[in-house]
Amino acid sequence: WIYRLARGVCLDPVKDRELAASRGAMKNFARSKTGVLKDMAAVELWLRELLGQVMILLEQDREKHCRIATLLNVSFADPPASLAKGKPPPKGPWDLHSISRSVQVRQPYNFERLIKDAAALVAKEYT
Repeated sequence: WIYRLARGVCLDPVKDRELAASRGAMKNFARSKTGVLKDMAAVELWLRELLGQVMILLEQDREKHCRIATLLNVSFADPPASLAKGKPPPKGPWDLHSISRSVQVRQPYNFERLIKDAAALVAKEYT
């Protein structure tokens, strides 16, 4: 048993995952007609859109599976400093610096509070 396990061989049957470990929504602005978000007003507009989708999923999870979210994770890509110096835009995601920040989700769920918390995470990186 240990010999097989040490070599990555497991004879136990594969089980389907019953629930997703996390819920989320995403938007890639680097490849969209919207383009890069240039100010906090644009960021907050898209946070409203994305968190609206997340709120629906969270409510469904609470009703159907009796579980609640405890952490909100916001991930975004920061263009390189060379972009500010007038150089050409990034050629792809490999040219971007990825940032991920988290905040505790306070209960009960409150849409405006989630937006405020998510916007604060993004704003903190740029102030």
